[in-house]
Amino acid sequence: MGGVLRAVEPGAEGLLLPIRRGRVLTGRVLDDGGAPVRGRTVRAVARGVLGAEDGVVAEGRTDGEGRFRLERLGEFDFRVAVRTAGSDWAPASRVVESGDDGPFEFRLRPGAALEGRVESATKGLWLRAIPVGGHSLEESTERVRPDGTFALRGLAAGPHRIELDDSDDSKTPPIDQGVFEVPGSGLVLRWQ
Repeated sequence: MGGVLRAVEPGAEGLLLPIRRGRVLTGRVLDDGGAPVRGRTVRAVARGVLGAEDGVVAEGRTDGEGRFRLERLGEFDFRVAVRTAGSDWAPASRVVESGDDGPFEFRLRPGAALEGRVESATKGLWLRAIPVGGHSLEESTERVRPDGTFALRGLAAGPHRIELDDSDDSKTPPIDQGVFEVPGSGLVLRWQ
């Protein structure tokens, strides 16, 4: 794809605007033994266009061979991340510089879990684990069960900041529960 757009007003000179098809990033997601991992979301986030990290630009899923293809990207740097929340794998990400289109290989390693319960839990609570020193693309979010228990899977081992959020009230900011080491179990958090 690509081409040239020619705009001419009667009596004016022609203006040529090249239309490019955009950058394409390709690669594979494999487990620690080299087998393809199907159905994982892969996201590309632009870096340094409007700020440090500017939001999801492209997203795709791995096929049966673990392959992904992210299309129509601009010519800038990206952070490319494999989402693993709720799985048995730890998150994986890398910075991809302009001009390096891959293919890229992500090798997933076993993930860790954080389990516990929330005292005074109300309906609709969400729990978020954000890796300390990591990237927001590596965070994991899980709904707290009706009985107040939770199990966050697919985390990287190490310290995570834990937040509770009432999804029914978007005006209330998340409640910071502190930093906890992952993996972990028997964690007791308090809502409000």
